[in-house]
Amino acid sequence: MKKVIFLTLSLIASICTTQPMQPLGSKIGQWGIKSIAKKGFSGFMTQLQYGLGLLPVLPVIRELSGYSTKVTNTLFDADEEVSSFIRSQLAPSSIEKIKLDWKLGYNNMGVKHGNCIIISYSAQRKIKNALKEQNEQQLNVAKAILAHEHNHIKNNDYAYKMLAHSTIPIISFTAIETAATMKPFQSFILQQLIKVPSGLLALTISLTALNALSRHREQRADDQIPNNLDLLIGLKTDFEKQKKRETKEDNLIQKIFSSHPSWEHRIEKLNQRIALLEKSQQPAE
Repeated sequence: MKKVIFLTLSLIASICTTQPMQPLGSKIGQWGIKSIAKKGFSGFMTQLQYGLGLLPVLPVIRELSGYSTKVTNTLFDADEEVSSFIRSQLAPSSIEKIKLDWKLGYNNMGVKHGNCIIISYSAQRKIKNALKEQNEQQLNVAKAILAHEHNHIKNNDYAYKMLAHSTIPIISFTAIETAATMKPFQSFILQQLIKVPSGLLALTISLTALNALSRHREQRADDQIPNNLDLLIGLKTDFEKQKKRETKEDNLIQKIFSSHPSWEHRIEKLNQRIALLEKSQQPAE
């Protein structure tokens, strides 16, 4: 079969190089080069468009491929005493693993895979010292953070996050790609040049929507913390410390693309709840 193809191509080449057929051969060569160049350029621009527009789907791919689980399994287990404390605060939710991650800073704790808690080495040290010294103030901070994380587990937020990351980027990308193929962009050059901007626009829309949903989930987890003064003051204490660690205030663009509400907003909401709770606990005159 290979010999037949080779002989056929050789025959065509020899015919096209004869004197009468040289103009036709030249046209065929130019057409072939032009066609290959157009397809190559179009393919490159399409890859850029898909890469930009569908970038937010990456966490879902990492999760489905098992990569995230493999990375989590490489982390060290938390101290047994600290793990027992965390499990007691998250009951009745069943927590499969409690892992330490050096990349997390300060009091950070988070839910991964719905049944795995990741905490920072700093958080473990603070909890361990608070348990040893019976430091109720520091323990209340830890309990408040864990109450927030418990609400994420109860609301199944990790699963909804994966669902959002697998649908919103595809919807926004499809809508922008459809708009980009409309009549004003029918010429080949315009179709190619519009691909990168359309990919960036789809990425911007997706990130804006995903971060807005994330901020809603975070605020809801705050709002669902029980009306307990110790917990509310503990969470407020943590937020105030986090706010002090920030070197500068976020601008409008950073706020739009932030996955969490601003510290000012969260602290203000907690202050309102604390004031109402303190007022309700005051003895009637």
